[in-house]
Amino acid sequence: MLNKLLIILLIVQLPLLSLGQQVPIEGYFGDHWQVRNYERPSIFKTKTEPAPGLRYTLSIDASDFIANVLPTQFGVNSNFRSGDGIYTDGIRLPMYKKANLGAFRFPAGSGSNVYFWDGNIPDSFLIDVNAIDGTKSSGMQLETYIDFVSELGGQATVVVNYFYARYGITTEGTRDARVLQAAKYAAALVHRTNVELGAGIQNWEIGNECYGGWETGFDVNGSEVTGKEYGEDFRVFAAEMKKVDPTIKVGAVMYTKDTDWNPQVMKEVQNDADFFIIHEYFTSEADASIENVLGSIDQISENVELLEKTLEANTDKTLDQFPVALTEFNMRGPHTTTMVNGLFFTQILGEVMKNNIGMSTMWVSEWKWKEDAEPKSFIAVQDPSQEDYTARPNYMPYHFYGKTFGDKMIQSQMQIQGSGLNTYASRFSSGEIGLVITNSNNKTTEVTIDIQNLSDYYVKEAHWYEVYSSNFNEGNKKFYINGETGTTVGGGPDNFDVIPPYKKDFEKGDALVLPPFSMIFIVLLGDDTTYINSPDAETKTITIIPNPATDRIRINSNNQLTAYRIFDATGKKVQNGNESIIDVSNLNTGFYIIQVETTDQIETLSFLKIDD
Repeated sequence: MLNKLLIILLIVQLPLLSLGQQVPIEGYFGDHWQVRNYERPSIFKTKTEPAPGLRYTLSIDASDFIANVLPTQFGVNSNFRSGDGIYTDGIRLPMYKKANLGAFRFPAGSGSNVYFWDGNIPDSFLIDVNAIDGTKSSGMQLETYIDFVSELGGQATVVVNYFYARYGITTEGTRDARVLQAAKYAAALVHRTNVELGAGIQNWEIGNECYGGWETGFDVNGSEVTGKEYGEDFRVFAAEMKKVDPTIKVGAVMYTKDTDWNPQVMKEVQNDADFFIIHEYFTSEADASIENVLGSIDQISENVELLEKTLEANTDKTLDQFPVALTEFNMRGPHTTTMVNGLFFTQILGEVMKNNIGMSTMWVSEWKWKEDAEPKSFIAVQDPSQEDYTARPNYMPYHFYGKTFGDKMIQSQMQIQGSGLNTYASRFSSGEIGLVITNSNNKTTEVTIDIQNLSDYYVKEAHWYEVYSSNFNEGNKKFYINGETGTTVGGGPDNFDVIPPYKKDFEKGDALVLPPFSMIFIVLLGDDTTYINSPDAETKTITIIPNPATDRIRINSNNQLTAYRIFDATGKKVQNGNESIIDVSNLNTGFYIIQVETTDQIETLSFLKIDD
């Protein structure tokens, strides 16, 4: 009884977090949001910080909520070319687990539009097609992909072969017959995965980059696909696929350039698409200088803005009805395997979160080395400068965001624009602040961290990881983590996942000194890990009664409740709905987090379930 009373007293003292008024537009991807609690290490390193060459101030508002941090925002393309060994060789699966991934796309990019999942490839097509047999033993099998995603606990996305609707041959010889044939073939894939294999794959894309002349089937004997044609065909695909499984979500391919593709597609799919798909590679090969690449991150927000404006101009819909998935992204040029791409990925993932993009999957998780074109993978394969299946710099943002970034993004801003620093800030449900800073300067840089709307006694110490290189030179693939690296010419330390963080006493207004060419992952924490001096702390608009509770709780709100999600202490979602009186009698005794959404805000609260 005494322990229970102590727990109750602790819970009663926990303030109910009010994190602003913005409602995210991540749509159904938000259903995968999870509580994140910081796991405090037991072993640390101590660092003697050098004298800085530059000094800047970073401002963080602990009460200014920007967006949810979703597992699906940290994903990769794991294509069929990786082979079945990705799941069985005992080497790669642990690497994927350490990357803290939450989304996986299959079977390929452009290859998806010539991919025949069951190996039943027609004898002829209207054009020359280098068809891919999905059953070949050299590729990753569909069943392996399903097991792979299940083992990693992420969300699967499958791209179906859209252009079969254009280059396929039918007895009737009509467009309608070709489209229906391809749509039924896609529906058979849904049946195989979700009915026969019980995989429950939710996300389905109709084709890959269907606006692009590089796709097989874009041009069929002089007839090029238009956005209107694709949109009309999309409706047929979606209808046939949802006959098999009405619960799936079907995404429509959009373009990141302002052409007539998006308006035409949107007009056709506005009542049938569940989400929009974009791809972005940010610069051309010729323009992929370090300055241009690292200066291109604003294109994420520009892409979202383009979708929003185009949708509103051509339909009566708004973008909050169509969550956005960035299912391919990377940089171009000679730095895909250097620290430049590490900093680039750190920022792109931050922009994905900040712009409420519901899912992102980088291109591509692994790819064999080519002498004349460095691969865009985050794991090395046949690279002469490092061991197979070891991490590249752009792997590290995934690993360390998973260790040091919370479940709610909050506002952060550098004092001086053009400082060479970019920052993203968050809060854990357990109260700590997770902070990421990239430093593209060639000088050691001191950053004073000014935290607003946080109790004075909150911050007591800082834990942090420094991932850095000696320079940004082309071909320099070597990187370091807290002073450690590996023995090969390229790559970093093999034991990256167990390297202790640096630690030092830290108070509000203190500074950290960052090495040049670095990405820094920081956790600020103290004795109290929940208290935010929120501007509306004394006039909370959402409360829970009773707390503690035995069988029911009531959500009181000044605004209409739209949804709630309850998570246990491990971060697992255990209940959700939209009613204001919630039956919690089936929950085990213990501490729970509840995320409450109303028409104009989201709040994260806590309650204790006790026995009668």
